[in-house]
Amino acid sequence: MAQYRLGRLGEEMKKELSEIIRYQLDDPRLSMVSILRVDVTKDLRYARVFISALTQDTSLDEIADILTQSKGYIRKELAKRIKVRYIPEPLFVADDSIAYGMKISKIIDECIQEDEEKVVRVEEEGQEE
Repeated sequence: MAQYRLGRLGEEMKKELSEIIRYQLDDPRLSMVSILRVDVTKDLRYARVFISALTQDTSLDEIADILTQSKGYIRKELAKRIKVRYIPEPLFVADDSIAYGMKISKIIDECIQEDEEKVVRVEEEGQEE
């Protein structure tokens, strides 16, 4: 039962954090930030917020630092939007899994292309004989 509550609170925080970052924080470096997931601790004191960004100008660690500096404002806004007794303190964590996935996908595409080129070369050599 407690896990269900933690999951619901995490999803609600994810939704509200996305809106707060997108519409209320006036920092252009935060324009392409995505909240991937929110893990709330069992005692409801902390919430690990995993973030990702599609920008190349600002590193994920820098974005996490910007959000950490805005933690007080963000928490105050969360308290206005989510009706719980205690709002977990957000801890922003840079998550580069999307970039890593794109890198792996690119490597796989390159391998497939190399294999296709080998097949074409073998077929051409077979036709020449």
